[in-house]
Amino acid sequence: MHSPGAQYVVVGGGPAAASAAQVLAENAPPEARVLVLTGEPTPPYDRTTLSKAALVEELHEPPALWPADATWLPRIDVHLATTVEAIDTAARTVRTQDGAELPYAALLLATGAEPRRLTLPGIDGPGVHYLRDSADARALSRDLRGAATSGGAVVVIGGGVIGLEVA
Repeated sequence: MHSPGAQYVVVGGGPAAASAAQVLAENAPPEARVLVLTGEPTPPYDRTTLSKAALVEELHEPPALWPADATWLPRIDVHLATTVEAIDTAARTVRTQDGAELPYAALLLATGAEPRRLTLPGIDGPGVHYLRDSADARALSRDLRGAATSGGAVVVIGGGVIGLEVA
């Protein structure tokens, strides 16, 4: 299944990417490398906190998904703010926005989900938020604290798990 010295590339920075990278690092041969390429400016973190305590407390750093003392962690290299621009399956390489060509023995695309963007008048106005990452949670939290002190109303559009937790 695994070739010696293989490089496993995981594209994405969410929980699925983090979990896959962990399983690969735990089970691949010791010389294998796991490369995580994420467009986000932070390593993978627990996104479930973004719709909970992070909205009422100051969010400094979102909780990490990987324990800092994990023996497999040094086998994972995370490249932050890195976008994959091309995949060459014949050559088994990915090309990043800076032109780097990275070989892979196996490639996993775990780029996550995006909230559905609405096209309504005023949707880009002040106080309108989507919740996908820690920056979104910080901005929403600031507005929620302001609404709480001024007696303002909050409207949540969406009845999924995240919308219900925010409400």
